[in-house]
Amino acid sequence: MSKQKREYPLDGRTIFGLSTMRWVAVAAAAMMTSAFMLYLTDYSGIANAAVVTTVLLLAGRILDVFDDPLQGWIMDNSRRTRIGKFKPFMLGGIAVCALALIMLFNMPTRISEVIKIVYLSVGYILYEIGYSFQPDVPIKISLSPDPTIREKFLVPR
Repeated sequence: MSKQKREYPLDGRTIFGLSTMRWVAVAAAAMMTSAFMLYLTDYSGIANAAVVTTVLLLAGRILDVFDDPLQGWIMDNSRRTRIGKFKPFMLGGIAVCALALIMLFNMPTRISEVIKIVYLSVGYILYEIGYSFQPDVPIKISLSPDPTIREKFLVPR
């Protein structure tokens, strides 16, 4: 007996893509919640790194208040491209998030502390922007209007 082939959007490629598209964002969140403060306090060379990082994280949450609705509006009002409406944002968000993580966990050593803090701030703002441009929910919603099909996207088989 041959295995019955599932039709789009429940085919294997789509389910695999939906279940793996957030891997960079999840890895980034894990790095930021588990290792970021440790890295900055122990290895960055910034005096008072805990205070600087705490203020930076607070500023990031405040930035999210204004940034996330703006990014949602940008994504909702964008034109459909050859690869879809939301995929360019997903790919751009992954690239920006990866670049920001490389910046944040590779602090230059032979520069002044003020420049380190500016470098850290730019990297963290890039991280926030890249992380927020991860439209996995709109992609799932756009694949099917049927809620019974959409609930199958939540957990891979």
